[in-house]
Amino acid sequence: MFDTYQQIFDKRAHSYHKAMRDFPRARKAEFGWVVHYLNMKVGDVICDVPSGGGYLQGFVNEKQCFFNSIETSQCFASFNVDGPLNKTHVCSFEHLVLENQSVDCLVCLAALHHVENR
Repeated sequence: MFDTYQQIFDKRAHSYHKAMRDFPRARKAEFGWVVHYLNMKVGDVICDVPSGGGYLQGFVNEKQCFFNSIETSQCFASFNVDGPLNKTHVCSFEHLVLENQSVDCLVCLAALHHVENR
């Protein structure tokens, strides 16, 4: 059986973060398409799940969006820096810690294949 997302990224978080730090534009096209289709506006609340180290934020031109960064791996979440426009939450994909109707956009770029009950 496959490892869970949390188990995979507890093991891979440091090497993945190093790669993203060393080559910050390696996923430019991928993140760029996400940002393009979301059409974010000032004041939007974005839920990025899984957020990894918060990499999506670096591709968002609209700097007045608030990010709820959801991560299952505490190790990976440790690279995500909280601030006035970002709050990191560590929880499972199945039990998100957000209130109903509390986000404007939800991004799930690369994790659903790790979730059994989609």
